[in-house]
Amino acid sequence: KLSNIKTGNPEITSVLSDGERRIVALAAFLADVTGRPESAPFIFDDPISSLDHDFEWEVAMRLARLAQERQVIVLTHRLSLYGVLEDAEKKIRGEGKKNIEQRCIESFGGAAGHPADEQAWVQNTKKANKI
Repeated sequence: KLSNIKTGNPEITSVLSDGERRIVALAAFLADVTGRPESAPFIFDDPISSLDHDFEWEVAMRLARLAQERQVIVLTHRLSLYGVLEDAEKKIRGEGKKNIEQRCIESFGGAAGHPADEQAWVQNTKKANKI
């Protein structure tokens, strides 16, 4: 519950949007687990859904910083996230230094999960959507 709210219903859902709730939850999670001695990788499933471009960039920057210390795996269907993560990593590590590996998986012969030979993020939209 939120305090000092002037409305009759101080529930967080009546004040924050889906994207704002997502970013607050992600920030709380990262604040809780960052700095712990465990070395297990972090896996994020579409961490930018419901976020605007500014928050998308901030999440990408935070994940790129986290990837300097731990393995970070990001699953997404949004092609824009590929570019944003790549740009965030370049900003943190510098041009020419690479600590990111982007993989695309495809449905092949009725079974999903095969590594794609083509990189979806460098294709035109129509072809990328088919991959």
